Amino acid sequence: MSDINFDPDRLDKSGGTLENFGQKLRTGGDKLAAAGDKLAQSASRDRTGIGATLTQFFGKATEIGGKVVAEGGRVAEKSGENLKATAKSIKEVDHHYQRQFTGTHQDRTSVQALSGGGTTKASSASSGGSKVSSPGSVGTGGGDPASSPTGPGGGGSGVSKPPTLPPGGGGPGGGKPGDGRNLGPSWREEADKHFTPKERQELDNAMRKLSEEPNDRGVPGSGRLTQHERELMARAQQLVTIDKDTPMQKVIPPGDVDNYLNGKYSEVGGFVARQQDAAHLNTPASLIQGNRLDYAGTPYRSDMDRVNVIEFPATDPDRYKTPLGAPAPADHGALPTDPSVRHASDRMHDAARTVGLDSSTYNQSNYPWPYSGAGVTADPNGVPEREMSDRMGIPHGSQMVEYDQNGNRTVSHVFDEDEGWVPAS
Repeated sequence: MSDINFDPDRLDKSGGTLENFGQKLRTGGDKLAAAGDKLAQSASRDRTGIGATLTQFFGKATEIGGKVVAEGGRVAEKSGENLKATAKSIKEVDHHYQRQFTGTHQDRTSVQALSGGGTTKASSASSGGSKVSSPGSVGTGGGDPASSPTGPGGGGSGVSKPPTLPPGGGGPGGGKPGDGRNLGPSWREEADKHFTPKERQELDNAMRKLSEEPNDRGVPGSGRLTQHERELMARAQQLVTIDKDTPMQKVIPPGDVDNYLNGKYSEVGGFVARQQDAAHLNTPASLIQGNRLDYAGTPYRSDMDRVNVIEFPATDPDRYKTPLGAPAPADHGALPTDPSVRHASDRMHDAARTVGLDSSTYNQSNYPWPYSGAGVTADPNGVPEREMSDRMGIPHGSQMVEYDQNGNRTVSHVFDEDEGWVPAS
């Protein structure tokens, strides 16, 4: 009986190719079905004669054909996922036996070394779990009025991207050296501990794909990812947890700062971020781009002299939910209810279930671009975002912080539950 040899890397690549082809086929089918449905509905309102009847028939046929094509794409996409899963299993088996062999070899080497009078020590690395929450278009809409995710749709309203920043941000010990904060490790640093080097590289690549601006080739954000990449993003969310003392932050629109300080606004809500994940965003331009505050009608500009942030303790961890789903690029005619958007959203939730993400920690949310739908902001240097389930009173000890163009962080006011905002000493 001859041995059959599988190359897991080639199998994984073939699976990825098939999965991508399936995604394109499914997206095209969904669009065809939507076009047929619109044509049929339009014709159904025209009762003038046989022409309208034929048009309605053609629309229905187009819709059915589109659904068939889309289903074929889903089958191909699933087959690609299965091939990749098989490749992963083969790699795990190979790795398991390689570890066993290596361990046995090392044991023998250690015995030989000890018998010769030498000493061999094994070094161990421990990985800690950080507690993280995330921001969604952090700071979108401030003040007491209900805030909207990433603003009311749109993207790229003249906001220039800041220079590429190193991955991580907010290393152990917190943000910028000397700013007095004692923050835990960022989500990227936790990923370095819990992901393999290859997975870490794939995560960075997924972040780049999430940040690509919309075009006419399908759903942006989470819609651009393969299912494997969606699962990586969902796994990363498991590293982003919060407790009652986790330091959070929310970017405040310039017109709302005085309303907070004079007591007109007394609550915080909407999309927020964990400070340790956003510590590398320390200028107006980087805060605006990293939090994707460049939505349509945004009050922010990348050339602003300063941007204000409210920093506060999480207080109630159950308020913070990870928004998972897909974005709707309104500028390209897509709505949150479009079949292609719904499908991408469902696939993101499939990924969350596959990796075992606690269902009580996330919501299915489809918002206008530049919302990403993957639980992080749509920027290579972006941050995990969390959406507060409801607004809460500003906690005692919260701080109003100002960032300038030089990256200086200045605490201007501190919140006292009895006196309100008081100037920082």
